[in-house]
Amino acid sequence: MVREHAASSTEMSEFLKSSPQRVAAPIDQGELLGHVVTLITVALVVTALYVGRAVFIPIAIAILLSFVLAPLVRLLRRWRVPRVLPQTGSWVAACSNRNRRDERS
Repeated sequence: MVREHAASSTEMSEFLKSSPQRVAAPIDQGELLGHVVTLITVALVVTALYVGRAVFIPIAIAILLSFVLAPLVRLLRRWRVPRVLPQTGSWVAACSNRNRRDERS
């Protein structure tokens, strides 16, 4: 009886010393391809934005300025001023303010 216990504890210690066998999970080819395509797409978009920043930044600023100046143009249109005058006037006002800020620096 003691001998059985000793043998089982030896087997147990051998079991604890050995590392468990690792089994690799099967790779789903479709999922892997989807991840690769996503990674390549993100890399291409970031590269395109980095390379095209000289073009995209002025376009973004122009869009933001159009949103900022739109209320002034609408107000002047409500006062029945022809559309060309409020658009031109608001752009001139925006550019002249920028020039004054540059002179102070």
